[in-house]
Amino acid sequence: MANRTQYFFAAIAVALAACGPGERLYDVVGVVEELRPEDNQIIIAHEDIPGLMPAMTMNFDLEDPRVIDGLSEGDAIRFELVFTGRA
Repeated sequence: MANRTQYFFAAIAVALAACGPGERLYDVVGVVEELRPEDNQIIIAHEDIPGLMPAMTMNFDLEDPRVIDGLSEGDAIRFELVFTGRA
């Protein structure tokens, strides 16, 4: 999946306990394609997210921009995604 074997754990959203009404939490695996700290975003090529979407490359907004500290393009990551129904 990536040329690195070490997985970085990044919290893209808040924990399950902090999910609001109608929000769902997903565990996602992917590869960092691009870091955009100036836009508070990360571009990830992710695997299928069962019940939400097929595998694709897309941008994700970061709850906390510090989660990308130490990440590089090509890194394999596992992260939590909170889906609000719109974004």
